[in-house]
Amino acid sequence: MRGRSSLVLSMFLILSAFSSEGAILRGQVASVLDGDTFDVMCERRKLRVRCLLVDTPELHHPVRGQEEFGLEAMKVAESMVLGKAVVLETAGVDRYGRTLAHLWYSDGKEDRLLSEELCRLGLAQPLLMGDELTYVDRVELALAEACSKGAGFWGLADSRPFSPGQIKSELTSLRGHFVGVKMRISRIFDGPSLWRICSSERGFSVTVRKEVFRGVLPDYLFEGAEIRVVGKVMAGYHGAEISIGSAIQISPSRHI
Repeated sequence: MRGRSSLVLSMFLILSAFSSEGAILRGQVASVLDGDTFDVMCERRKLRVRCLLVDTPELHHPVRGQEEFGLEAMKVAESMVLGKAVVLETAGVDRYGRTLAHLWYSDGKEDRLLSEELCRLGLAQPLLMGDELTYVDRVELALAEACSKGAGFWGLADSRPFSPGQIKSELTSLRGHFVGVKMRISRIFDGPSLWRICSSERGFSVTVRKEVFRGVLPDYLFEGAEIRVVGKVMAGYHGAEISIGSAIQISPSRHI
């Protein structure tokens, strides 16, 4: 009976680890679906893991298809973690049943945070959602480094200056591509979880999750202000838009 009780207790502890928010899990990456989503084998169970704090370009989006840098992000992630031992700092499960986690791996010299490394290479944008923002400062610093070097999508966007009107008229071909755009703010809508900043040229807007500015808009974002935005073009409910994941992606501009 004692042996059976020990076995039951061990199984309970293993199952609790998989279901508990905030658990630390060790495993091996079995496959890389894209730059931020992985299958990880943990204790003979396969977990679909979505990395926290970042969003890499899509590979299989139903509308936008394969986005710019999507394949590059996946290949780089494969080189970093495929087949390797990793540590997951979990933070619950998303609506798709994926385990949300910070994914750590070793490059042979030191432990590295995958989301941080992808941002440093300009292959990912920060995605700040919810309360799990433990390593947000590291991700922001890595993105700033990518910006200063023109790495990844930063360099490409800098070579693609667009007006809001151009983005609106060329939305079909620009969806999923990274651009730079200068605009004048006509109106700012304050929603429960994000701000929508509308351009004076109708049909284009910028969305900013409130976590990006810690819930308070900076003083350079006001109606009539001129700003520059770098990011990925998307089609939203209100027309063409760029969603901002970091304060680095939006800045004041004196010349439109």
